[in-house]
Amino acid sequence: MKKLLLSLLILCVMFSLTACGDKTVTEADIETWSDEDFEKALEELDDSFTSDNEETEEVALPESKIYEAKQEIIDAGWDSGLVQIDGKLVQFPFSLSDWVAMGFDYDLGSLSKDYLYAQNNKGSVRLLVNGEQFCSYSFIKTTEGFETIEAINPIIKETGLLVTPPKNFSIFFPGGLTFGDPYQNIEEALGKPLNLSNSMVYTYGELGYSPYSLKYGLSISVNRNDQTIGSFQIGKSLDASNIEALTTITFENVPNRQTSDLHNVSLSWFPESQEPTEVFSHKAQRGGRTTIMYNNQTYFAEFIFSLTSQKYARSNEYSSYGDPLFDETDENGMRRRLYKADDNYLAVCSTDAFILEATLNLKNAMDASEDTYAVLQDFAIEFAKSIQY
Repeated sequence: MKKLLLSLLILCVMFSLTACGDKTVTEADIETWSDEDFEKALEELDDSFTSDNEETEEVALPESKIYEAKQEIIDAGWDSGLVQIDGKLVQFPFSLSDWVAMGFDYDLGSLSKDYLYAQNNKGSVRLLVNGEQFCSYSFIKTTEGFETIEAINPIIKETGLLVTPPKNFSIFFPGGLTFGDPYQNIEEALGKPLNLSNSMVYTYGELGYSPYSLKYGLSISVNRNDQTIGSFQIGKSLDASNIEALTTITFENVPNRQTSDLHNVSLSWFPESQEPTEVFSHKAQRGGRTTIMYNNQTYFAEFIFSLTSQKYARSNEYSSYGDPLFDETDENGMRRRLYKADDNYLAVCSTDAFILEATLNLKNAMDASEDTYAVLQDFAIEFAKSIQY
């Protein structure tokens, strides 16, 4: 019985091996075989299978080039917005056309690149490196008409949270850091963070998730199981070329919260102390976020203002804040006051008919314990003095 089964197995396999031209083994041949012939045939079959497997294993995959961190990325600070992808340095912020010009690709998920977006349509673009996603970025088409993603050409300000080491490319962040590095390397490369959470997230700068948030800094989280770097997020809102144009910031047609009046409001920034600024509008509020340099320290500054009418104002509106830190009326009759209001400064600029209230929030980018409001009181006064409407 055993010999019969072996005969059938050998016949089937030998037929498949000889079907391409070699002499076929027949049942009559097998009937004349001795035990030694069977053992030899089985050895040849085993050799044949081994050879096939070895040939399969020898199929070489394309080699991925190994890149080292460039000196520029090693020397880059947490506020640089710089990333190295393979051998290329990528500077945030950048446009989609910049990304393509660097030799990278993108897709729109299930949409084609020729898809036409209408005004106020929301979209998301995936940035690809060697066919693998680097990050995705959401955008809103604000202009009228129908346009492709190429025509919209969105500005990419941040990566979002990167939690998976890439397989098809290498990546380095400021300080030359990358996935899998020992967590001790973080402070060695970048210094003490602004914040270190209980879940071991190192935060340098500020990376908000709101579309109105300032993207300026670097966040790194640690995999506490193996004590290595597990995820990154990096961003930078605007580049240096935008600074000069924002010396005076003007908001047109700002609505009054209590009347139908529209106002044009302007205020001054100081180009020698200013870095990236992001200006936003939201309903009846207007505002901006920026970093400023003051006494060789970096600070985050956010201002939000709105307008109301004098006829609806209460006489004791600001009494809870105590005496103003600054109180002055200019030659045009505008009274400007500055209060310390909880964790903010409050600038109140009033005329006979209207009141503008501007909240100014300040904090040290690298030292959360500093009494920032005492250090930057003069800056806040200059801010209040600059407001016009």
